[in-house]
Amino acid sequence: MNRNVWLFLVCWLGLQMQLPAAPGPSKETIALLQKDAARFPLIPLGRDRLGESILTVIEPPEKAIHADGFYYHAFRFKAPEWMDGPVNWALVLVDNVPFQSGQFSWFVIPAEGETKYQNLIFYERKTTGAPRVAGRFPKAKRYIEQPLPKGFILPGKEYIVWHRFHRPEVMRIAVALTIDSKRGKNELGVLPTSYRVSNVPDAKAVAAKMFRNRKKASDEAVLADLAGEFDVRAPHPSAFIPMFTAAWIEAQTGGGRDAPEWAAAVNELTFRKSLEHGYLVQAADIASNLAGSLGNIRKYGRRTEILDLMRKAFAGNGLDPDPRTYPDRGPAIAGFPEIRKRDIPPTVPWGNLERDTNGVVTRPARFSRTTANLLQSMANERVDSGHWIEALEWSAWIGDWAETECARKMDIEKANVWYKSQEATASTLARLDLLEAAAGRFREIEDSKLPDAYQGRTKTVARIRALGIAMELGGFEPGFVDRSRELADQLAKNRFSTRANEMSARCVHATALLLAGREDEGLGLLDQLIGNGSERARFAKIRWLLEKGRTHELEDLIVESLEFLRANSLKISEAEIYSLYADFLESEGRLSEALQIRKQALGLCRSFHLFVGLPVEAAGVSRLLARMGDAAGSAAAAKEAEEALAANVPERVRNEVRKTLARLPSARASETRTEKNGKVDLQPRSVVVIPIEGIASETSLGLANPTDRSEGGRLVVTGLPVSTSVDEERGEVVVNVDNGSASQELTLEPGEYWLIRIRLDAGLKPGSKLTVAWKPSPDGEESTSSTILCEAADEGVAAAVIEAGEFRLNPFYGVPIRHHFISAGTETRSPPVRFTASQAARIEVYGGDDMLWCVDAQGNGSLADAGDERHVDFGDSEPHIRLPLENGRSEVRVQVYPVGGLPAEGMTLKLEILAGEEWIPHAEDRIVR
Repeated sequence: MNRNVWLFLVCWLGLQMQLPAAPGPSKETIALLQKDAARFPLIPLGRDRLGESILTVIEPPEKAIHADGFYYHAFRFKAPEWMDGPVNWALVLVDNVPFQSGQFSWFVIPAEGETKYQNLIFYERKTTGAPRVAGRFPKAKRYIEQPLPKGFILPGKEYIVWHRFHRPEVMRIAVALTIDSKRGKNELGVLPTSYRVSNVPDAKAVAAKMFRNRKKASDEAVLADLAGEFDVRAPHPSAFIPMFTAAWIEAQTGGGRDAPEWAAAVNELTFRKSLEHGYLVQAADIASNLAGSLGNIRKYGRRTEILDLMRKAFAGNGLDPDPRTYPDRGPAIAGFPEIRKRDIPPTVPWGNLERDTNGVVTRPARFSRTTANLLQSMANERVDSGHWIEALEWSAWIGDWAETECARKMDIEKANVWYKSQEATASTLARLDLLEAAAGRFREIEDSKLPDAYQGRTKTVARIRALGIAMELGGFEPGFVDRSRELADQLAKNRFSTRANEMSARCVHATALLLAGREDEGLGLLDQLIGNGSERARFAKIRWLLEKGRTHELEDLIVESLEFLRANSLKISEAEIYSLYADFLESEGRLSEALQIRKQALGLCRSFHLFVGLPVEAAGVSRLLARMGDAAGSAAAAKEAEEALAANVPERVRNEVRKTLARLPSARASETRTEKNGKVDLQPRSVVVIPIEGIASETSLGLANPTDRSEGGRLVVTGLPVSTSVDEERGEVVVNVDNGSASQELTLEPGEYWLIRIRLDAGLKPGSKLTVAWKPSPDGEESTSSTILCEAADEGVAAAVIEAGEFRLNPFYGVPIRHHFISAGTETRSPPVRFTASQAARIEVYGGDDMLWCVDAQGNGSLADAGDERHVDFGDSEPHIRLPLENGRSEVRVQVYPVGGLPAEGMTLKLEILAGEEWIPHAEDRIVR
C-alpha cells in the first residue's frame, strides 16, 4: 500500500536515524495540500561561485494551512531531467525551534499522484560545524541533512516538501538541494555544511585579474565584482579571509598606493563586507587603514562615522572607549598631571569562528596589535576634535601594552605599535605647542632599544622632528643644515615612508638654511615645497616674513594659506593662520580687522581646547582693545588671559603672555585714531517667525561695531510694547514683548558684537510686527534697522532673510546666521537636520555656546564628502546633524563662506528637517551683496 513519507525530528547529534513508518496526514489533507501547492515557492537549484548548492530561505505564509489539527507550510523543487544519482538535501530551522519529537516534522510527496512509503535516514548536527549556517543564521543551533535514495525522486518530476507544526506560528526554514553524483556536484554544488570547500578559486589570482580589469572597466564595476566575491566566500573563513587579504594589499601597495580615492573605496567596501558577514576581527583590523585612507582624501566626517561604529561596537560589548572611565594609575606624562595612566583590560569583545584540529568550532576573542592600532586611530581622530586628554591617555595605555608584550616575547609588529603610540603622543604634544615635552618624547623614540621596522622609518622621523623643535625653541646649531638634509634624504629613500614625511623633513632643512643665513636657498626650498602642497612650508614662510617685517604681498600668501587649509586640512589647523593674520593686520595698523580675526583665533582655541594658545590670543585681544581705547574690554581680556595661565602652560609661553600684559598701551588720544572702517551693522535685515502653537518663540539679531572706535547710540524697538534688559557680561540685549520702555542706550566698543534676543509670547497674534533700529549718537537719525514678522502657527514654514556682513568677500570672514529650534515634545534630540546652499559654500555649524559642531565643506547638506568634519556625537552614525534639545529648545549658529562671487540675486541657505525619507525646508536665509 502506498503511504506518504513521515519523519519525526529527534535530538541525537551525529547519529544516523532510520525511522519506521508513522502516521501521516490523511488522504483528504494530502489532496488539500497538493491542490494549494502552486502558492508555495519553487526553490532554485544550482551552485554559487564557491561550488556550493544555493541556500534558500523559505519565509512563513501570512496564514498557514490548517488541517488534521496541525499547521502546514511547504516549498517545491523540480528534479533535473538528467538526474543520475540520489537527491541529498539540507534543512535549517533558522529561528532555533527545538528539534523535538512532535514539535516539527516533514514529509515529501509528488506534486501530483501518490508516493510510495520507504524508510528514510537523516543526520542531525550542530551548526558550529557548519560556519556558513552559523554565520548566516546565528540563532540556529542544529541542522538536518537527508539523503533520499535513488528511485525515490524521479527525474523531471516536481515534488513538495511539507513541514508541519503544532502551533500556528510557522517558522522560517532554509533549504539547499543537490544530486549526489559527479555531474550533480558540478552543476548543483555540494551542500553548504562543510568548514572548507574544495574548488574555491584562488583569492590571489581572482583578485589580481579583477583589479587588472580597472584598465578596462570602471571602478564601480570592479568594486561590484569585489563585493560579489566577498558575498559568495562569506560562509567560509578559508575562502573569505584570503580575499580580505588580497583587497587589503590592493589598497595598501597595489592600485591604492598612488590612487587615494581608490584605496579608500577598496578599504571601505572590505570593511563593510567584513562587518556585514560577521568577520568582526577583520572589520576591526581594516578600520584603522580605512580611517587613514579617508583622512588622505579629506573625508573627515566619514572617518568619524566609521570610527564611531567601532566605538559603539566596543561599548556595546563591554569595552568603554572613554579611557577616563577606568581606574587611575598615576601620571602618564611627566609634568602633565591631567593626563593619566589607566587600568584598562587588554580584551576585545569579539572574535571570528575558528575550528581546531578536533573539529570544534569556537569564536575566541583576542587582543592583538591590530586592535591596538585601531584604538590608536580612534585616539588620533579625537585629537582633531580637541579631545586631546582622552587621546593621550589611550596612546599612553597602548604604548604600555606594547612594551609589556615585547618584554614578554619580542615581536617586531608589537614593537611597531609602541613606536606608533609614542609618535602619536609626541605629535599631539607638538600640535598643542607643548614643544619641550614633544622633544622629550621624540628623544625617547630615538633612544629606544626596540627594533624599528620599516627600515627605521619612525626613528628617522623622530630625529628630524626633534631637530625642528630644537630650532623652534631657539637652539640652532650650524651642523643642523647638513644633519637635516641627511635625514630628509634618508626618508626619501625609505620605501615605507610617505611623501608627507619627506616634505616635512625638507621644511626643517629649509628652516635650518634660513637660520644659517642662506635665505635665498631657504626661501627657494620653501617655495618649492609650497608648490608641492606642503602646509608646513607655507606656515614657515609666513612666520619668517612676519618676523623680518617683510609684509609686502604677505596678505595674499596668508589668504592663500587659509584657502589651502580649507581645501586640504581640518578646521583645527586654522587656529594658527588666524593668529598669524591677526599679527599681520596689527602690524599694518588695521586694528579693527585685527581684533575681529584675533577673536576668531581665540574662539578656535576654545572650540578645540588649545589651552596653550588661549592665553596668547586673549592677551592679543587685550593689547588690541587697549590700543583702540577700550580700557574695560582690555581688562576683561587680560583677566581671561591670566586665568588661562592656570593651565599647564609652558614657561616660555607664560613669560610671553605676562610680558604682553605688562606692556599694554594706554588709551589713544582721539586725534591719533585712524579713519573709521565701516559702520555699526544690524543683521539680519528681516526675519519671519512661525511659532509652534501655544509655545513662546525666540529669534535673534546681531549688532556689530566693526570700527576702531567706540560707538554710542540707542536701540529702539517699535510696533509692540516691549521691555529691554542688558546683560553686560554676556554681551546680550533681551527684548521681551511686555509693557515697558522701547529704547535702550548702548555703547559699542571697537570690534564689539552684541546679541539681541527677541522673545515672543505664545499668544502673539499673526501679523504682529516689530522693528528694531540702531540710532547712533548724537544726531539720532536711523542708521540701520531690522523687522521681525510673526505669522500664523499653522503655516508650518519659517523663513529668515539676511543681508551679508561687512567683510563677506574676505575668506577670513563668514556670514553669521542663527536659528532657534523649538519642539513641543519631550525628546532630547531634534530629528535629522541639514543646511543646504544654493551655490558652493562652506558651512560651519556651531552650538549656542559657540563651540564648533561640524563643517560642511561643499554646502550640500552631507557630512560625508571631502573636507567635511564632525566634532560632536549627534547620537547616530549618519552624515547629518541632530540638535541637542534642552526643555524642547536648541540654538544653532552657522557661519557661511560663499565660494566665488555672489550672483545678483544672492544665494539662499535652507534649513531642512528629515520627515520620513523626505527633507522638508523649515527656514530659508538669503545672503545678498
